[in-house]
Amino acid sequence: MIQRLVDHLLSRFNNQIESVFLKGSQTIPEATDIWSDIDLVVVSQQKKTIDLQELTKHIEEIGPIVGKEVFPDPNKATIRMVLEMESDIIMVDLVIFSQKQWLAQSIEEGQNHTLLHGKKTLPSNTKRPIQPSFLYDLKNIDDVWFIYFLCINKFMRNDHLIGMHLLLRLIQEGLVLEMIKRDLETGTRIHRFGQSEVLPEALDISQLDYQDKEQVLLFIRKTGFWYDLTLSKLNPYYKSRYSALAKYIQKSLENLKCIN
Repeated sequence: MIQRLVDHLLSRFNNQIESVFLKGSQTIPEATDIWSDIDLVVVSQQKKTIDLQELTKHIEEIGPIVGKEVFPDPNKATIRMVLEMESDIIMVDLVIFSQKQWLAQSIEEGQNHTLLHGKKTLPSNTKRPIQPSFLYDLKNIDDVWFIYFLCINKFMRNDHLIGMHLLLRLIQEGLVLEMIKRDLETGTRIHRFGQSEVLPEALDISQLDYQDKEQVLLFIRKTGFWYDLTLSKLNPYYKSRYSALAKYIQKSLENLKCIN
């Protein structure tokens, strides 16, 4: 299956491809299961680029793509797709490097690369330490704090649909921080299996009654406090925003009592 996919790529882009590598769990057949995806690295030839739209159309010739994410970049483009090949459903992560960018990569410890085509040229850089300050930028933090306040407004005005949509976004951002913490603790971004992690209480909405405004406000306050504290530990440039959120929530609680 893997070789068929590679052969199909080469049938159209052979003069633009220098190397193809298989990485991840598929390099150890006994470690794979039905949920194992196919991680392919394609290194383009010097001064040549591969058109992503043309590439996806070509791949669809061997089976329909039923879902995909595309991250275009001239030096490192990524296509993540779910491909239906005959009776199988396959998840494929295809990363296309320029030759220069490939040689500048850092291969994390324990990550195997099996050459499937071309030259066996691997980056010479060793594993670099993970820097938390670069994993979660300040612009994104501004966006998230805006959502905290907007989320409160929507719930207080009984817009449960948008309110819950925004609250789930806040939970998602909290989970991103948890994943960053896990990367730092383990020293790697490669996690084939989870560790049966227990969610922080501040991110667990399973018991939340979204129709209870006071409960919603208290949950958002708890989540905001956790988010603020975690950011302070991860990003040395971060300045706390929690006091403004707490003030807004307190005023909202007081206003609810006046209404009731």
